[in-house]
Amino acid sequence: MNSKSHICIRLDSGGQDYEVFAEGASGSLSQIAHDTRIELHNIARSQLLVDSKGAFLLAIFPASHCIDVPALGRQLQHTLTPATEAHIEQLFPSCNPQALPPLSTKETVPTIIDSVLASQAIVYFPSDHQDIIRMLGEDFNGMLDHAWHGFNFSYPLPGYDKSTLQQANNVLSEHIEQRLTKLDTLPTVPGTGRELLRLLNNSNGRVSDLARILEHDPAVSAQLLKQARSALYGLGQSIKTIDAAIVRIFGYDTALHVALGISTASNFKGPKHGQLGLQRIYRDAVLVSALCESLARHIPVSRRPAKGTAQLAGLLHNLGYLILAHLFTDDYAQLNAQLPPLMDNSIYNVVKDSFDSPPEQIAAWLMGIWDMPQSLIIAQREQRNLAYSGMYAVHAQLVLIANRLLHSYGFGDASTAELPEEILFQVGLNEDIAYACLEKIIDNSAELKYLAEQLVA
Repeated sequence: MNSKSHICIRLDSGGQDYEVFAEGASGSLSQIAHDTRIELHNIARSQLLVDSKGAFLLAIFPASHCIDVPALGRQLQHTLTPATEAHIEQLFPSCNPQALPPLSTKETVPTIIDSVLASQAIVYFPSDHQDIIRMLGEDFNGMLDHAWHGFNFSYPLPGYDKSTLQQANNVLSEHIEQRLTKLDTLPTVPGTGRELLRLLNNSNGRVSDLARILEHDPAVSAQLLKQARSALYGLGQSIKTIDAAIVRIFGYDTALHVALGISTASNFKGPKHGQLGLQRIYRDAVLVSALCESLARHIPVSRRPAKGTAQLAGLLHNLGYLILAHLFTDDYAQLNAQLPPLMDNSIYNVVKDSFDSPPEQIAAWLMGIWDMPQSLIIAQREQRNLAYSGMYAVHAQLVLIANRLLHSYGFGDASTAELPEEILFQVGLNEDIAYACLEKIIDNSAELKYLAEQLVA
């Protein structure tokens, strides 16, 4: 076993073999991983928490993940919050707060390890003097034999989910990564959304079940009724109840998906006006959603997406902007204030460059954590990928086509109005049908924009 005088005494006395892999590492764990070429998921990240009685808890999880403090609190049946800088200095004097060791040099702290990290064959972690220690996973767990083992209280950062890495070329920027790892909690699906998701996964769900959920959420019910009464469906004020909207206008599946989209999107706040304001984001969401649904009706039955899924994919296609506004409120508001009323460049490119990450990648990551249907996650993640042809490609392709069609009228965030012939062929559409659907949406754009404004109110 290596011996090094400034390594924590408790580490030396624990009987586990270790190696000083890198000396004097500094900066964030992401920077350390980059400098030492260690896989980020093999590095232990430690976060000090405190409960309502002032007791400390050290949570340890992979550095490729971010912690969900409320989720951990629910597991332990405690109310937890991140510790203050003073607390950290008390237990980890002179340590880098961005790279805390998994042991305190001052006292034994109750500790919990995420099962994801506990299963790693090799674990790296910073010592109290900022060296990087390398250990076999079993020795790391032995060193922390006093620790509890928790189940999935941390989530992979966007770009580190293995299934995502296999299909996406974009890697999360260090700037976004560092910000996400400092979050106390992740945005959640509201209560109505959670109930709708459960119903979506229930093959025995009925109209009465959906109506019951919506009756307990007047805001979502009102939005759904307004959409049912729009000129797109032609029945107007004759639709007076949620049951009538579900049965006579949407059908069960479509109503369920539209309600889920309204519930999810309306959960986020941000600046109302400007190029990145809620008014524009919701307007584009509603227009792309309506156009996706119109296009889907003309797709051959063998390729047509399940009822409501194309509409919901369109409604959530720009969710990434809302998430960025939620997570990085000041940066997002400042960028929005700087953008001119008229722009030559796509707002998508501006946001992507400013945050060093595509907004749809962050949205797809969060939708995965929410257990959204895979078709919606893929539509989100691959909506700009001309080469994607895997499972649920039609959902992503419809969003791409709708966004590009609307570009010619100054709507959406596409960078071009060009319609790729190969994509149209794969979906089973042609330009004549696509433009006919577009004109129908444009003819009703004033009413659709009104519906979008109601989401902002």
